[in-house]
Order: sequence, then structure tokens, then C-alpha cells
Amino acid sequence: MNPIISVIVPVFNAAAYLDECVHSVLAQRFAQWELLLVDDGSADASPGLCDQWAARDPRIHAIHQPNGGVSAARNAGLALARGEYLAFLDADDCLTPDFLAVLYEQAEDHAADLSICTFRNFAQGWEGDAVACPGLPAGGFDRRVILGDMALLLMRFNCCNSICTKLFRRSIVEENALCLPPGRTHGEDREFLLRYLAHCGRAAYTPQALYRYRVVPGSAVNALRHEPAERIWQQHLSDLPLFEALGVSAVEARLHCREGVAVETFHEIWRLARARGRRTAMPQLRRLLQSEPMKALLAMPPELFAVVFPGRLAHVVRTLAAKRRAMLLALLIRLFSPKDHA
Repeated sequence: MNPIISVIVPVFNAAAYLDECVHSVLAQRFAQWELLLVDDGSADASPGLCDQWAARDPRIHAIHQPNGGVSAARNAGLALARGEYLAFLDADDCLTPDFLAVLYEQAEDHAADLSICTFRNFAQGWEGDAVACPGLPAGGFDRRVILGDMALLLMRFNCCNSICTKLFRRSIVEENALCLPPGRTHGEDREFLLRYLAHCGRAAYTPQALYRYRVVPGSAVNALRHEPAERIWQQHLSDLPLFEALGVSAVEARLHCREGVAVETFHEIWRLARARGRRTAMPQLRRLLQSEPMKALLAMPPELFAVVFPGRLAHVVRTLAAKRRAMLLALLIRLFSPKDHA
């Protein structure tokens, strides 16, 4: 019997976290899955761990290939997937026990081609707030929302772009020859998602935080990219035709794209600060404050700041628009302080 959901995990030097990742799949309330562990040329104990897990459970399969990057590993999993639905999981992250069940039931109940949840950041000794997709309606919605609100959210909020918080129909991926963009180093999830949405009739969303994203220094997502805001801006520009294909006007796309770049660049610096400390991050922070995309961030209304920086700092964030750069710098320094994330 074919599995209903194929879970694809790209694995690269993830031996320290792989067992916890696999255990989170084994603990799923929904049991009709297959797990594809794609070892992408790891140099640690990951290849052996993949083989050991494949030997222990017939639903788990180990694939080994030379190092080609996370997109190449995910594409290798796509080529071998047999499930009706596709899920993506990073090797240093985890799923809550209800992840597959809730997203599958949501897709079936709403006849959705895309089923979406939210995520929660975590690290050793620290649990973050749930990170929702602001403005996305809970429940099922049709193509009018996909072409309107959802397209803009993907542009403005990087937290909405991850493919790991979503369930995809494999038939849509295969019929339209969709894959992760090989060689792209930034925004590969967003490009895949935009191309998928072009063929998506209905979607459904739950604000439940069912995916657990680990903040790990050196991981694929948290590694320092050394990319200034201007370069991230250029990479976003390359996606503008995909947004325009979803009905977003060129003027509106550029406006919201610039805003999204500013927020995303800040998050890059936030990750750097958590991984390597404030002294390392401060020079990049100063450059960010002087960059063109930051003008868009400073122009955001206070209520949007409260969405971008949720939790106990929201009352501070609401004053940012009036205080401008001095207050922004003070908030970022406070965010960088380890005691605020203990």
C-alpha cells in the first residue's frame, strides 16, 4: 500500500539532531507516511544513521548522493516520493505529534491543494512564541485569496514562505514539473511556493504551531550569508515576475518587496547575534540602518511592527515608528541580549 504522505528530509552533517527529527515523525498521530532521508554527502555520522533508521522501519528510506545543496537533496526526495501529499522537514527541526494529521485532515476537509500551519522557534533551554502568517484567514479559502492576500503576505513576511509548514499535492508538483531551484542560495522556498501557487485552486490555514524550527548556529537557515540588504533586494526582484503572474501589480510588488527585504535583513542579523553574539552583529546592524531597504521598514505602521516582533516586546515595538532609528537601535540591542531569550 502506498503511503498517503511522503516526508522529505535533506540531511547534511546533521548527526547531532537527526535522531530527534526522526523520532518526531515516528510519534505522528497519522501513521500512513513514508520518510525519505536524503543524505547530501555528509561528512559526519549522518549517512550511517540514515541507513540504521531505514533498517528499523520499512516506512523509512535512505538515499545517498554527492553534496549538491538543500534544493538538490529535496529534489532527490521528490523524484522518489510515492505519497498523495508531500511534506518537507529539515534534519535539525521537529514536528509536533499532530502535524501530519491536522494538515491532512485540513486538506481533505477543505478540498485544499495546499494545507498550511505555523511554526515555533526553539533552542536548548528556550522556547519561542508561535510565528503566524498575519492576515491569512483560518480555514479554507479559494483562488481569489491566493491571488490577493496570500501573494502579498509571501512578499511581505518571510515567515510565510517556508515550505516546511505546508502540505502539497504531489500530482500538482509532478504534472507541472515543479522542483526546488538548484543553485539558488536565498529564497528557494519562496520560488517553489510561488510556482506551486500558480496551479493551486484552494488552500487552507490553521494558526496552530505544528512545526518546530530549531535555532542552530551553522545550520542551512541560520548560517551567516554575508549578504547585504541590497543583494537580498536583488534576489527578491528576481521573483517579481512570479508575483505578477499571481496578479500582484508591478508597482505594488516592488513596494511590498522592499518592505519584506528590510524585515528579512533584520532577521538575518538577529540570527547572527544569537549565534555569535552582539559584538559580531553590530557592524552589520549599523550598515543595515544606513541601507535603502531599511527606509521601508522604518515607514511601517506601528501595528505591523507588533506583528514582526511579537511577544513581550510588542509594547516597545509600538513606539518605533515615532522614535525612528534611535529607538530601533535600542530595540535591536535589547533583542540581541541573551537574557531576553532565556
